[in-house]
Amino acid sequence: MEEVENLITKLMKTKQLQQLVAIAGFFPAVAFSQFDTAQNVTFTLTESSTAPALIARDGDGVPLLGSDGKTYLTYENEFSTTRGTTSTSTSEKGSKIFVRRISNKEILEALVEAEVITSITGYSISFYMDEESDDGGVFHLVKAGSPAINIGQYLYISDEGASAENETERSVITTNTSTDASSERYTRTGSGKTAVELSFVTSNVTVKMNGVANWSDTYRVIKNGPEQRGIFMPGAASVTSIVGESLGDPEDEEDDSLLEGRISMSAGAVLPPPVPITGWVIWLSITPPERCLGGFFYPYCPISSMKFSKTALLGTLLMLVAFFFLWGKLNNSSVEFEKTKRIAEESKRATSVLSAPTVGKADQTAAASSKDVAPRAEETKEVILEQIHTSSVTYDPKELPKIAPFLNHEDPEVRRAAMDGMIILGDSSAGTWLRAASKTARTPQEAVAFEEAANYMELPPSKHFKLRKKESPKK
Repeated sequence: MEEVENLITKLMKTKQLQQLVAIAGFFPAVAFSQFDTAQNVTFTLTESSTAPALIARDGDGVPLLGSDGKTYLTYENEFSTTRGTTSTSTSEKGSKIFVRRISNKEILEALVEAEVITSITGYSISFYMDEESDDGGVFHLVKAGSPAINIGQYLYISDEGASAENETERSVITTNTSTDASSERYTRTGSGKTAVELSFVTSNVTVKMNGVANWSDTYRVIKNGPEQRGIFMPGAASVTSIVGESLGDPEDEEDDSLLEGRISMSAGAVLPPPVPITGWVIWLSITPPERCLGGFFYPYCPISSMKFSKTALLGTLLMLVAFFFLWGKLNNSSVEFEKTKRIAEESKRATSVLSAPTVGKADQTAAASSKDVAPRAEETKEVILEQIHTSSVTYDPKELPKIAPFLNHEDPEVRRAAMDGMIILGDSSAGTWLRAASKTARTPQEAVAFEEAANYMELPPSKHFKLRKKESPKK
């Protein structure tokens, strides 16, 4: 046992174990506070700043060259020229508005730079709602097969108080007078607008915004483990009329920029209930100082301030290893099953194509230009939405052709998800696909939406959110 304790003592000094304990610290919080629903979030923000518009010139009016041998721009010039007996003095100023985009990709890259995650691949941004929390909801990073990461300390939203809402509520109680047994039927729907403030702050990025949250919800009874529970299920939501600023170099006011745009949220999906037993076991193995107690602030306590029960911690580590091993096995089994199923389906389709009669080139062109995407029978809307999501969070432009056919799907929710998926993927080449879809859109409103999305995606990414290259150490 002494050798085991010595081993744990050494492990406790490693970064890997500290990360594991940080993950373990999340479980007690889940045991005490449960989020009810999750909504996928799509950021469509623009950053406008002032940029120079004049070619820099020397005192004689000759264009100046930079270190790369090319001309560069400036805000103002003063120069003089002489022709014969005529001397001309010129003073000029010029600037232009330069617009960049801030989408999910840029926000995730800023979180990589802040060392919250190591790579953006696979991650999406989700808004978790908790009715019993004073904050109402918290932003999380979500990746399949990994625990959700609470990013409430970086990205957060708060209610500014001003609001207007529609509400319909009804409660009907039926009582049997002979047995005194009674039952209640409760219904409620609501929608409204609320003034909100949003902030995104890391060591390198500071963004402050105000906007109007447009929301709706419906009361639903869901299963919460063995019991039933009533929750207010959020509908699709948005934050519009956004205006704010992105703060750059504190010593350079011209480095600040104007933010505008909108944030979209999908309809809520019910989150599975937590497993409190795991949280309690880990809680018993770690004794935090008094100042660390208190829900979600516990995971952020410094490792050095915690006291560890080595025997209990060993048991906890073994449980975690077993848990993640079984989790991985289940995920792999599911992936292999889906892979086998997909191969079988593709084989079946290939056989049907080989046995089909040959069609002329004109027929092929007409079929290709048809705006109806004929999904396979086994593809439910949920499956399609998951396909779009999976492709979008690769952040790989090679996945765009997989999303593009759904821009003209018969279901408007799928079409909207496909457009959002291209925005989330965050590559400028999406503009070509979106502009093509606008020409065959099913409604004039969607044609405008696709065209606007195409223009947005062709903007360059924000300079404040772009990943900085780390300087190589000086020799």
